[in-house]
Amino acid sequence: MCCRRTFKSGRAGADREAMCWQRQVRGFGLAGLLAVSSAACSEPRQDILLIVTDTVRADRVSAYGYWRHTTPQIDALARAGTLFEDVTAPSCWTLPSHASLFTGEPPWVHGAHRVAPGESGGVSVNGWHVRKMRDDLPTLAERLRGLGYRTVSLSANPWFSYDIGLARGFEKSETFAESRRLAVAAIEEITRPRDEPLFLFMNFMDAHSPYLDGPPPWSAPPEDLAEDTAAEWLRPYLMQRVSGVDLTGAERKLPSAALRLAMGELEIPREGFALLGTLYDAGLAGADFVLHQVIPAWAEVSPSSAIIVTSDHGEALGDHGSLDHHFSVYPEVLRVPLVIAAPGRLPVGQRVETPVQLQDVHDTVLDLAGVADAPRSLLRLAEREASEPLPVAAAVWPEAGMARRLGGRYAQVLHLYREGSDALVLAADGAELYDLRSDPLMQVDVAMRRPERVTALRARALEHFGEAAAGEPVQVDAATAERLRSLGYVAD
Repeated sequence: MCCRRTFKSGRAGADREAMCWQRQVRGFGLAGLLAVSSAACSEPRQDILLIVTDTVRADRVSAYGYWRHTTPQIDALARAGTLFEDVTAPSCWTLPSHASLFTGEPPWVHGAHRVAPGESGGVSVNGWHVRKMRDDLPTLAERLRGLGYRTVSLSANPWFSYDIGLARGFEKSETFAESRRLAVAAIEEITRPRDEPLFLFMNFMDAHSPYLDGPPPWSAPPEDLAEDTAAEWLRPYLMQRVSGVDLTGAERKLPSAALRLAMGELEIPREGFALLGTLYDAGLAGADFVLHQVIPAWAEVSPSSAIIVTSDHGEALGDHGSLDHHFSVYPEVLRVPLVIAAPGRLPVGQRVETPVQLQDVHDTVLDLAGVADAPRSLLRLAEREASEPLPVAAAVWPEAGMARRLGGRYAQVLHLYREGSDALVLAADGAELYDLRSDPLMQVDVAMRRPERVTALRARALEHFGEAAAGEPVQVDAATAERLRSLGYVAD
């Protein structure tokens, strides 16, 4: 009997629902995944399932050592395949990160990112000035379609619902308002008769704000989310139709909590951040639950094929004094999970420590499809870890509302540049330096103590980053604009 996950009822029926949820997360587990990993790879072109669990930070995934058992399906997939310990997203939100995933290029090359204040071009989407991906860069779906793949994109993220380049090359591209319907559509696609190999991309947003209550065992105490008993700071952000928290302020047309926190107008106590973390973990468990719905169907139909699970960015939950993911180059936002099960191509139960980037998945998928020219394929790295890892780089462009209200660094482009254990954060008004060996969360700036290292890294960073010809301005319809507003993509 299938138990449907719900976020709407708070504690009502919590014990029964908790037992149901625990049965479900154990239901597929290792047995099915080990069947996937032990099968012989005999297909000339493998089916490939690429899943982005939107807004998932690596350190909240239990396979990465988190103390809560948030992700039993990702954990099982890691045991059946290979987990990459140190994966950096190229930017802090959907558009630039997915464009990098699909082109193999960083945002300063593919051009899909926010437009800095005062820069020409771009169109305002609820106050977000953005550009689309360059048309002259082939996408992963285009290349796979050219190889004879059926290419399908099923996404709960509204950025896929209009022409910014992310859907280019997909024979079928659909967006959904909720993950439950997305999972049903995915299973229908997986089980439909076909002669060609399948590349199925999925994006689901259960971990993304707004944070909804549930599922057990991490439902919030009902008094914490009730209008008359919730903490005073939280009351303006309580959701009205369901039990949850909308820090974007969209539902009640308020300034976002992230902006008010940065401006010093909002104080959140330690227990408040803990509550937000509990709600976030519940959403992450919900995202993992979708895996439980989809992966068994995939494994049954295509037992020797590849499964890749990753994320486009993480989420700040009070880390570095901030919320959400709209302007950060720190690990809580840029470090993402990546697990790949590829029978006959990757070892079972391996953990790779070499730093890699999200856009490396592009070449990895091509390698799985039999393309010889895929120099950054992670399959080759997993065979033998590199002794000298390549530099890691990311960039974040200002968000208009924060740039206007706060100025300073919030109005500048931030660059992250890593060599070895040194991480440089570079902005127009200065630089920060962090030693990741002793400070993996990047909390202690040592730039003043190591000025020579800052100078050397700055010179190489400036050579590394460079803006290519940008893409065309973005157009967006009213319905999509409203959905983006509800997810916090709005300039206050």
